[in-house]
Amino acid sequence: GSANDYRAIRGCGLARFIDYAGYDIAPANIHNARERFPEVDFFVDSIMDCEVEDDACDYSFVHDVFEHLSPEAMEDALSEVLRTTRKEAWLHFFNAEDRAEHQVRPTERYHRNLLSVPRLVESLEASGAEVDVIYIRDLLEQKFGMGDCCHNRQAVTLLVRPADG
Repeated sequence: GSANDYRAIRGCGLARFIDYAGYDIAPANIHNARERFPEVDFFVDSIMDCEVEDDACDYSFVHDVFEHLSPEAMEDALSEVLRTTRKEAWLHFFNAEDRAEHQVRPTERYHRNLLSVPRLVESLEASGAEVDVIYIRDLLEQKFGMGDCCHNRQAVTLLVRPADG
C-alpha cells in the first residue's frame, strides 16, 4: 500500500532497528509511499510473482491482500511469501474465519472472498511451514478484556514460519 505498515513500524519506534523494504502492485501506492518516506526502498512488484530473491526477507508483513485474489492466485501469493521469507511471515486477513471452505466471491476487477482459516493453515503446512493462528477479537479479549471493541470479527493473523526458517 501507501506505506501503511511502515508508518506503524516507524510510529512505534521499530524503524531504527530494521532495514525495511515494501512493494505493491499499484504504482500510485508506491509513489505515495516514496513521497512520505523517500529514504525507504519502495518498489512496484506483484505478490503473485515477485522479483524478490529467495529468503531475502527475515520477516514479511502482508495486510488484507489474499481476500482479493482468486483461489489460484492466492496459492501463488502464499508460495511467494514463503519463498521470500526466511524467519517469519505475518499474514493479516480482514475476512477470514473458522469455516470449512473458502467462500469465493469474484467482483468485476478482483475478489471479496471470505477465507477459511483451516484451509489456509492446511495449505501453508503442506509446504512444511509452521502456523500459529491469532483471532484478533480473541486476542483483545484475552489480553485486555476488550474483545467486544473489535469492529471486525473476521480479522485473523497467521504467524507463519517457513520450513527452513
